[in-house]
Amino acid sequence: MNCKRILTLCFVLLCTMLARANAQPPAADRIFWLAADTNLTTDAGTVTAWGDAGTGQAWVDQVVGAPQLAMEAFPTGPRSVIRFDGDDGFDLQLDALARIKPISIYAVASIDTGLQGAILVANYRDVSGFGLGISDSASQRIKWFTAPPGDFLDDGSAAFAESVLTVDVPYVLTATQDSADNKTLGVWSEAVQASNSGVGTFDGNIASDTQFTLGKLDNGRQWWRGDIAEVLIYNSVSPDQDAAVQAYLGNKYLVPEPGSAVLAVLAILSWVGFMRRRPTA
Repeated sequence: MNCKRILTLCFVLLCTMLARANAQPPAADRIFWLAADTNLTTDAGTVTAWGDAGTGQAWVDQVVGAPQLAMEAFPTGPRSVIRFDGDDGFDLQLDALARIKPISIYAVASIDTGLQGAILVANYRDVSGFGLGISDSASQRIKWFTAPPGDFLDDGSAAFAESVLTVDVPYVLTATQDSADNKTLGVWSEAVQASNSGVGTFDGNIASDTQFTLGKLDNGRQWWRGDIAEVLIYNSVSPDQDAAVQAYLGNKYLVPEPGSAVLAVLAILSWVGFMRRRPTA
């Protein structure tokens, strides 16, 4: 392969990598998007404000405890995360925006050892609303409930093996419920990709006093222990949108860019070829 072809491949790969780095999830029907690398304010490492990654909308109404901005290793490299130690969380504004059906939630998170009875994100109050988190009765197993408690995919009632998360491993979690009450729960890590589905329940008249929260449930229980890197909530997504959101999160957090290694090799080969062909005195 001559130097010109190698340099052309280098250029193509570099353009691909830049496009991937600047990728955005679909905007249509998206109501909520928090990412730990965008639109947040800290004080001595504690997150004090956090705005929507797309619109800039301020979402945090109140910070509870001291959720910390940190860097964590992902298969794609180091990424920003918010670290929750079991007494940290956020009360979020605009609760009414998240009282929706259908609903699709996408989250990137990891858990600490033995986590049980914990909420990643919820809009809930007195058996009305939804919650995505870790089971009340089974350590490290995902729960996805849409009121009342105990419905499909809550507390392992329709468990599948991959819904038990490995400690300190980053996952992309997806939780959906459509207008016909069909529910899905998806789990994706570098080593695992699995999902489960079925029919659940969802009160179409969600109570007007639900509390929209991240890292905890309502007034202060079911605290998250682990990291949260990104959360998106959509009112409705098409199959193409769903694939696009998952591709965005997968490329950002889980699927290493093969081009980076190839680019380095091609650059070396190009340099070697140039050195061999340069005029000698």
